[in-house]
Amino acid sequence: MDGSRAVTATIRLRLALEGAAEAMAHAQVEGLLASEGALEFALAELPPMQGLPDTERDAVRRELEAAERALLRCRRLGSTLSDYVRLTLASHGANDASSGYSQAAPRIRSGHAGLNARV
Repeated sequence: MDGSRAVTATIRLRLALEGAAEAMAHAQVEGLLASEGALEFALAELPPMQGLPDTERDAVRRELEAAERALLRCRRLGSTLSDYVRLTLASHGANDASSGYSQAAPRIRSGHAGLNARV
């Protein structure tokens, strides 16, 4: 197996995840959509990792660890975005089953128009 192929594929995976995280952090829908295709391509290109030489295995491990950090950032940003959407919908008394936020919260009474929450 070509070890450089494994390293290249894991680099692509890391870059795709970092791109997704950056797009979420800057509310760039186009970037997020582009990263979806890049992720799909990177995952399809990942070869089996058995039989890699030690130097290649170390490089793949470093890239996968960096990809894991990027994925964690994506998860955190996604969770924050979900909380923001949920709180926004709740503040308006919205119950939109199609969005997945089906637990309706009572409307905030006038006089208590703001939410004091950190996101």
